[in-house]
Amino acid sequence: MALTKATYSMISGEVANVKDFGAKGDNSTNDIAAIQAAFDSGSPLFFPEGTYIVDGSLTLTATSSYNWTGVGAGTTIIKFTDSSISAGISRTNITGAHWYCKGMSFVGPGISAGSVTGIKSTRNGGSLSYNLFFEDVTVTDFSGDGLYIDDWFQQKYSSCGARNIGGNGIVSGGDQFTSFIGTGNFFLNVNGYCLWFFQGSPFIQGVNVGSSSNGMKFGLPSSHPYGARYCFPHIVGANFEYIKAGGTGIRFENSSIFSYMDAVSIYPDSSGAGATTHGIYIDYLGGETGFVGARGVRYLTPLGGTFTNKFFINNANPSLDGSIVSLQNLSSIITGSQSGRFAFINGNNGFNTTSEINCLGLVNSGKVQGASSNIITTSVDIDLQNSANDNVHTIFVDASGGNRIIDLPIATFPNGEYRELLIKKIDASANTVTLRTFGAETVDGVNDPVISTQWAFKKIISNDVQWLEIA
Repeated sequence: MALTKATYSMISGEVANVKDFGAKGDNSTNDIAAIQAAFDSGSPLFFPEGTYIVDGSLTLTATSSYNWTGVGAGTTIIKFTDSSISAGISRTNITGAHWYCKGMSFVGPGISAGSVTGIKSTRNGGSLSYNLFFEDVTVTDFSGDGLYIDDWFQQKYSSCGARNIGGNGIVSGGDQFTSFIGTGNFFLNVNGYCLWFFQGSPFIQGVNVGSSSNGMKFGLPSSHPYGARYCFPHIVGANFEYIKAGGTGIRFENSSIFSYMDAVSIYPDSSGAGATTHGIYIDYLGGETGFVGARGVRYLTPLGGTFTNKFFINNANPSLDGSIVSLQNLSSIITGSQSGRFAFINGNNGFNTTSEINCLGLVNSGKVQGASSNIITTSVDIDLQNSANDNVHTIFVDASGGNRIIDLPIATFPNGEYRELLIKKIDASANTVTLRTFGAETVDGVNDPVISTQWAFKKIISNDVQWLEIA
């Protein structure tokens, strides 16, 4: 039997053209058998321009490297037409050395057709593979996930993306040395998360998202079949325009948190009912978790969309003190005038409700200190026990219209936290300003001390038991 070009390429290790295996790429012929034969050969493969119809699923069985090169995403297309399959290309529990794929599009039978994932490569208890590099690869029109690859260390994605996906766009289970460098608007109409990294410390730059349900997710919850996993990404340049109503811009699971984050913009979608649930959502913070180097996060609403919470921490581990170590540049993270700027649930260090907290600073002990720039001039009574006034630090009181009462907050803050206040009478009338204390609490042993003369003031600080005058 004559030695064919495909057989020679397999023996010699040279690049083989899939058309030498019988593939047509004419957008009508079912090329499943030819492409499967090409995959089974283990040869590096070249896919010329064309649309290669695959009416069924393909399986990767070779234990060595995979090397596929097309002409370009949108020019070399592998199109899957069977909505009954679970994945267009599947690979399970096989050790491999390298996987290189460049310049190709993988197209599914439709975002609502069956439950089909584009490419699914899973560890499933087997050995991990190394060195996966996808460049200029897009996945579109799949009802499951676009790419689901959890069994490769050292994953690298360059100019890749997903559009019209019923599940998640790209799911990466790689450990450290994972990176995603994107250009252009590569994510659009994804019903799950556009990007989901299970673990490690991925580097992410240049992510652009069109209208999708969610942006990025990091880590695994303990309920996942793989168990809890932690992820500490470095994010530079991410644009989520727009996150649909009820979605989340960036979510951190189970003690995952960013190592660094800058130049991130999150826009809520105004076309649907309701609001974007969270801009940034942190599911859980352990005792060793802290915030460092977060800056340049913008929450924008140019089309009238709204946020339920811009920055949300679900649980800061109520059993541990000092769960929140430090948060830098808070003013750059919390911007605008919408409600729900910063919220905590079941947190420690005094944050035990979901009520809004405005313009607070967090210090290393987890204590709360009002920002000194928050000054109120009031000609009416004011209740500082009301959460709406939690950010007040300095109060100038005009009592010319009658005696005024300032209801002081409770001095006994949880976990040794404190608050400092300055209250000054600015009018020349004989009317008084009373600092009404809570219950048996006092200011230097005095219940309800009074300021009676113009320009007089009291500067007081709580010591977790009473209020003490410090000036």
